[in-house]
Amino acid sequence: MNNADVMERKRQKALKARNRIKSPYSLAMDILIHAIVGIAAFICLWPFIYVACMSISAPAAALAKKVWTFPVGPLTFAAYRRVANIPLMWRSYLNTIFYVISVCALNLVVCAMTAYPLATKGFRGRKFFVVYLMIPMFFGGGLIASFVTNVNLGLYGSPLAIILPSSLSITNVILIRSFFYNAVPDSLKEAAIIDGAGDMRVLFSIMIPLSLPIFAVITLYNAVGTWNSYFAALLYIPDRNWQPLQLFLAKLLSLEQSIISTLQSGAGTGDPAQVFESLSTAMQLKYAAIMFATLPILFSYPFLQRYFIKGIMIGSLKE
Repeated sequence: MNNADVMERKRQKALKARNRIKSPYSLAMDILIHAIVGIAAFICLWPFIYVACMSISAPAAALAKKVWTFPVGPLTFAAYRRVANIPLMWRSYLNTIFYVISVCALNLVVCAMTAYPLATKGFRGRKFFVVYLMIPMFFGGGLIASFVTNVNLGLYGSPLAIILPSSLSITNVILIRSFFYNAVPDSLKEAAIIDGAGDMRVLFSIMIPLSLPIFAVITLYNAVGTWNSYFAALLYIPDRNWQPLQLFLAKLLSLEQSIISTLQSGAGTGDPAQVFESLSTAMQLKYAAIMFATLPILFSYPFLQRYFIKGIMIGSLKE
């Protein structure tokens, strides 16, 4: 190693050491930015913390609304045991998992098969079909038209009333089309076609494996949306054996409200201990069920995180 290389290394080390020394202004800005991000993170996490603390706090403290950031009184998991012993809750849990898997799988397949020809440069009428698909994004028939259509198709009372209408999303088609068009080189498709691959082989063997980031983002969006959805089940699924978890939670909320309404009307006056037991049980059951319903969807995010940032940036840069 000659003297010039040694001097260059020393200069690089000196530059790095100087860059590590921050000015008072930079240090103050770093502290301010970290404080703002910390406050924003706490605001986002506080509802979850509040629900968790309410579910394990003493019933008297929870009923008196004395719980804010930390559990109050002796910790109790009685509400979780009560929720775990409700057979309908587990049935609703399995229904929701079934709906999430079905909707995500069907939506990805249908949207990918719709987006592939729209991303092919030689496809005739491509611009017409893109405009045609974008029209329903701005104009729709409304709730009554959707309800009448699903009833006429024989979907009322069937789980397909939740699955089939969610099988195609124009927004997801546009996202997948943009990724196919911008992120996958045309040379790969041309080489596969020269080797004898058909369109279906190109789609499922080349396009989809190279598009995992956007598929991960769409899967996460579909999973969260389906997991939190209850209105479609409220309209089309009268059978409790096929109702999702969110509808079960809505019934728990209505149970608490009915108890409070009964007490306020004077019809439920009686033994104070029994009244307290009914109110505290209904309240903590609600918070425990919310925790049961929230944790799985939270734990699914880390598995998709490495794809999420890359997929969410689709369309942000034009080259």
